[in-house]
Amino acid sequence: GAIYTNKWYIYLAQYNENGTIDTTFGTSGRKNIDVGPSITMTVGNAIYTSDNKIFIATTSYLSDGDFNITKCNKFGELETAFGGTGIITYDGMGYDQGAKINLRSDGKLLLSGNSNVNPANGTYKQYVQMLINLDGTLDTTFGTNGKVLTNLATNNTQVINDMYLLTDNSILITGSLLFTNSTIYDGFVAKFNVNGILDTSFGTNGISQVAFSDTDGSQAITDLMNKMTVQNDGKII
Repeated sequence: GAIYTNKWYIYLAQYNENGTIDTTFGTSGRKNIDVGPSITMTVGNAIYTSDNKIFIATTSYLSDGDFNITKCNKFGELETAFGGTGIITYDGMGYDQGAKINLRSDGKLLLSGNSNVNPANGTYKQYVQMLINLDGTLDTTFGTNGKVLTNLATNNTQVINDMYLLTDNSILITGSLLFTNSTIYDGFVAKFNVNGILDTSFGTNGISQVAFSDTDGSQAITDLMNKMTVQNDGKII
C-alpha cells in the first residue's frame, strides 16, 4: 500500500500463514520504499514472481501523473539493476492514472491504465498498454514504440479500473463509461488480443456493456465496475 510520513512511500508488510507479522521481513515485518518526490501517490497492485521478485505498480503525481514500476527482492530491498534505482517511470500520454501490472507467460510485464484523463480540447481519454522487458525497457515490437493507446468512448467518459491477463496473454479490462445516446454510466468488460488491439469477436467490437438494475427494477444511475476475475470454466465475474 501507500503511506505518508512527510512524503509518500510504498508500504510493504509480510505476514505469516497464521496472520501474525513476519518480523524477519524489513523492520519488524514492515518496509517503506521511497519512490521520490510526488504530491500524492497511489498503489495499483503488486505481483510476486516465481524467482521471488516483487513488482509494484504505482501512479505518482507532480504536474500531471505518471506510472511507476518498482522492483524489489523478497526482502523488500530495491533491485537497482532495474533502471539503475529499482524504480522506473513511464509516461502514457500525460495525465496518467490507475496503473496496473501483470506478468505474461513470456516473462514480459504488461503495464496499463488510464491516460490523458484531463484531455485537452480535441483529444480523447485513452486506455494505455505498455509491454515491458524484465530489464525495464519498453518492448518496441508492441504497438508503437512499446505502447498501444485505445479510446473506448469519444464522449470522454471511460474509466478503467481493473485489468486481467488470460493464460494466452490476451487482456480483459473492466470499468465504466457512458455508451452512445445514454445519460447513465454502465459497466463494461473489454477484451484485447495479445497485440493490444480490441478483440472484435468479443461483445460488440470488443466491448460488452453491463447494466445493473436498482432495487425497484429500474436501471441504476451509475454502474461502477472495479474488479474482475475469471472462473476455471472461462466465465468472467
